[in-house]
Amino acid sequence: IRQRQGQLAGQINIGMGASISRSLMPAVISRFHQQHPQVKVRIMEGQLVSMINELRQGELDFTINTYYQGPYDHEFTFEKLLEKQFAIFCRPGHPAIGARSIKQLLDYSWTMPTPHGSYYKQLSELLDDQAQTPQVGVVCETFSACISLVAKSDFLSILPEEMGCDPLHGQGLVMLPVSEILPKAAYYLIQRRDSRQTPLTASLITQFRRECGYLQS
Repeated sequence: IRQRQGQLAGQINIGMGASISRSLMPAVISRFHQQHPQVKVRIMEGQLVSMINELRQGELDFTINTYYQGPYDHEFTFEKLLEKQFAIFCRPGHPAIGARSIKQLLDYSWTMPTPHGSYYKQLSELLDDQAQTPQVGVVCETFSACISLVAKSDFLSILPEEMGCDPLHGQGLVMLPVSEILPKAAYYLIQRRDSRQTPLTASLITQFRRECGYLQS
């Protein structure tokens, strides 16, 4: 309400996937905070399935996340912003280093984020069709738990390719260059169909769109 009355203050609540938090978010939020220091921004990280209720109830203004054939089309709008390549990762020195196909990796232990998430549901269906489904013994609800398990054990996982260059985690991860091409993950700006964004929220969305354009160019 204060925003609509011309007072540039208030709070914006947003959700995003872990990959977006590590790539797009820092530059956009830093710039937005410099422009609007009186505005508080709350960031929720996770897959879309974990924030659907908050989106429905208006507790989140929008999210940037993956989406794949679900029951939400009538409730939300989906604007595709960018795509990211995913890859298979292990720790340095893992016995799987040197493998060149998913089939060579099926006997190892695997960990994945929840299969209810949009991209991982798509990935699971693809691997099932190809009879190359890893046995996922540990399901991690967060990317950070998944990354830590891969970096400090013999578990394998499928994560955004950029994680191999991440300054926080990259040194503990090795990408396995298998011959199969994994599907890209499409990330969408997701909002309630009946939402009416404040000017500041609309401005923040515009900045995310621009940053996506820079990354894709």
